[in-house]
Amino acid sequence: MTVAGRSVAYDTTARTLVMAGHRREFGPEPSNRQVLEGYVDLVTECRGRPLTGLAQVRDEDVDALATALDLDADRLIEEIEAVLALSPAQAVTLVDRLRRRRVLLAGAVVAAGLVVGGVAIATNVGGDAPTTREPSTTTVAGTSASTTDPPTGQAPSAPETTIGEPPPVELIPPETVDAGGTASTIVEGDATLLEPQPTIVSSGTQPGP
Repeated sequence: MTVAGRSVAYDTTARTLVMAGHRREFGPEPSNRQVLEGYVDLVTECRGRPLTGLAQVRDEDVDALATALDLDADRLIEEIEAVLALSPAQAVTLVDRLRRRRVLLAGAVVAAGLVVGGVAIATNVGGDAPTTREPSTTTVAGTSASTTDPPTGQAPSAPETTIGEPPPVELIPPETVDAGGTASTIVEGDATLLEPQPTIVSSGTQPGP
């Protein structure tokens, strides 16, 4: 792909080397020598003089060549030395420079992808609106407890419980016992005592008059 704002770039899709509006197109899987020769031709056309030394290889040229060339090829140094008219030491220096640029360019592409992915997540592109959960209510016999789900990240608080009024307690009326062993019940709020009940003794003898 081409690089915006660059006068020299290599389009990997179209297999085209572009320099200041001039183009060199290559066939499928171009060799390193074909790319280097096309680069030298473009330098002569666009800059008015042939390439004669390493100093004439610009930074933007290195970026384009790092994208276009097979940097793992066995004869890359020899081909650069022959086509670009460089010394063996200059050819080695250029290959090292190309490989470092390839690593930096790959890192820039990965970083750009991470930034785009982070923005998409932060803006929740295509995401549904968050839903609101209604508080749940738990009813216990004799009590009523309302429990509300706590916000995310907070510990749940103890539910508030409302206890109803206790049922009334029935009081047992007090009793009195007289000397004869007769029990009588006192009714609250009434001054009248219940009539004592006679005690029947089973002795086989009728009580006297």
